Amino acid sequence: MGQPVIQLQNFTKIYGMGIRAVAGAKDINITVHKGQCVGFVGPNGAGKSTTIRAIMGLLSPTSGTLNVMGASTFDELAKVRQHIGYLPSEVNLYGNLTGKQVLYYAADLKKVDRAAIYPLAERLHLDLSKKVNSYSLGNRKKVALINVLLNDPELIILDEPTSGLDPVMQQIFFALLREAHTRGATIFLSSHNLQEIERFCDTVTVIKDAMIVADGPLKSIIGENRKEVVLEFEAEPRELTLAGIANFKTQGNKVKFDYEGDINVLVTHLANHKFKDIRIHNWTLEQVIRHYYEI
Repeated sequence: MGQPVIQLQNFTKIYGMGIRAVAGAKDINITVHKGQCVGFVGPNGAGKSTTIRAIMGLLSPTSGTLNVMGASTFDELAKVRQHIGYLPSEVNLYGNLTGKQVLYYAADLKKVDRAAIYPLAERLHLDLSKKVNSYSLGNRKKVALINVLLNDPELIILDEPTSGLDPVMQQIFFALLREAHTRGATIFLSSHNLQEIERFCDTVTVIKDAMIVADGPLKSIIGENRKEVVLEFEAEPRELTLAGIANFKTQGNKVKFDYEGDINVLVTHLANHKFKDIRIHNWTLEQVIRHYYEI
């Protein structure tokens, strides 16, 4: 595993004071290693944006420590930001400038050849000649994405990057992101689209109520032995008694339940029952996250 690129240890951020104090993050421990692609998920208000802003040096911790690419103080973070591509959840651009002017300005700040803009704009089907205030949300997001990728950053931090993009543009965006990942970029991706996380990320961190509730490889979080089972019986279904069965629900002559354990044991158990149809699926990340949300 590569060296740590992001490290938060007991990171806590409290907004306000006294009885009005609200925790934006509580005892957050996250380690992201070089070359990883980490999905950061949680409901609204869980602490995702607070954590990301702290990683970017836009918020200081109330307590705990953070280290990003070897930087641990505000001044140090300002220096390493040139190696970070950051896309916030809300994109604010200079509305009276054209897309080309905004990106020329970004390229000059990053000391990147302006010619790097055009291949990215072409792939994202972005008309650079129009003013930003005439762009749709999706086109403004494209400008921001090009800015993120312009200088081949070592670390890419994305907060809801595909909101506003149509499905075709989402595919193109993730193709660009995969290319960056293949070149060695570390990616920290926050998204409500759990299918995106499941398809793209190798590691998942789940935050709820400002605290981390799960963290690890995607396969481990989902659980290779977790299944969703749907049975259709020939007659009225019977209750199934087997260790590992949970969330048993009946509808007519159909039953649906979750199963965690050896699938061969389940199949052997079901052989004692007469049913017309069976469907067995691996759990999705969405089911796992819903489980954590309901805890």
